Amino acid sequence: MIKAMHELAAQYLRYGHRRIIQMFLQRQGQVMSANRVHRIFRHAGLHVPNKRPRRRIAYGRPRPLPASGANRVWAYDSVFDACANGQQQKCLKVIDEYTRECLAIDVVRPLSFEPRD
Repeated sequence: MIKAMHELAAQYLRYGHRRIIQMFLQRQGQVMSANRVHRIFRHAGLHVPNKRPRRRIAYGRPRPLPASGANRVWAYDSVFDACANGQQQKCLKVIDEYTRECLAIDVVRPLSFEPRD
């Protein structure tokens, strides 16, 4: 039984003793308690390897400095909107980071190629 557990653990690395009970023992008609299978699993030196932790952002990474005065740092963003008649508009907004004042809004409507009478 230990040899079969080793084969299953080598084939399926993320399977623990509970899944091996289902795959090996119950499908082959052998009845054994879960505690006994766990003891045999540990005695054989088998274990499920730990998952590697996911990579996180480093704390020592430099962050951008906040704006120290008016007209030092500007940001832009595009916004989509629709008129009452359903026509789409695209707006480009430029704002001052320090005062949060909107410096410019440029609105562009898409060209319509509707036939004229």
